[in-house]
Amino acid sequence: MDDSASAGDSGQGRLLALVTPRTLESLIAELAGATPTCDLPFDGPDRRKTTRMAVAVAVRLQPMDERLAAVGESFTAITRDISSAGVGLVSTRPVKAPFLLLQFPTAESAEARLVQWVVRVERCAPLGEFHDLGTSFIAPVPDTL
Repeated sequence: MDDSASAGDSGQGRLLALVTPRTLESLIAELAGATPTCDLPFDGPDRRKTTRMAVAVAVRLQPMDERLAAVGESFTAITRDISSAGVGLVSTRPVKAPFLLLQFPTAESAEARLVQWVVRVERCAPLGEFHDLGTSFIAPVPDTL
């Protein structure tokens, strides 16, 4: 994945035009009240407490330590799914940091901005040549930061 690719590449800009802070908040609120589902092949019990919705959008991740200080370089990953509890991501690199600053691009009218969340890394597992990350939401980061 080319970290320098712009949102307009590969038609992603059209998707970002649909994602606004309000629609993202509405999606999370709607998912909070939905019935948990699991459509992936899995033989064990479904431990999910929240419904997930497939969403594929490029996001920027900044690894953070236990004190929430930035460690290492930020990089781009792709969301796999989102729920009211967290975000599933696919990355080209493993993540060893316990937390990430997730920067979710949005577009509101002609003015684009980032919705930022601190997320806890719950899982980082190999996925072929990629890495499957499971994260849980900790707290939103205000626009003023």
